Amino acid sequence: MKNYSLSEEKVFLIKLAMIAYGYGVSVLRLESYLRGIATNLGCNLELMSNGNIVQFVFWDEIADQHSHFARLPAVNPDLTKLILTENLANSIASGDISATEGIIHLSEIEKETTQYGTLLVAMAFGLIGAAVAVIF
Repeated sequence: MKNYSLSEEKVFLIKLAMIAYGYGVSVLRLESYLRGIATNLGCNLELMSNGNIVQFVFWDEIADQHSHFARLPAVNPDLTKLILTENLANSIASGDISATEGIIHLSEIEKETTQYGTLLVAMAFGLIGAAVAVIF
């Protein structure tokens, strides 16, 4: 039986998709973004999305292809982490760092705390709601 382990580039693409979607990227933008990065990394990739599920189809040759399904996480918008993730993806695509280092950096981005506390975020949402209520 053949071992179908994923290369580091493919693991990076799957992890990047899950993290970027979780920080607020739309599925359509995510698909086009991942296709560009995969092309720069030299991976053959086809993506198919349906709601919060993405199917990755990787192939090297006609006879050697495999699929990976990923259920995307709930969206928790965080623009700071999204920008860090996008900068990392651009560094990988340009060849400045390897996919292995990219996986490590993605884990570090996930561990970072937000700049604003929970109370401040709750107050901001309340003020935005009040401002919209005044407009209407």
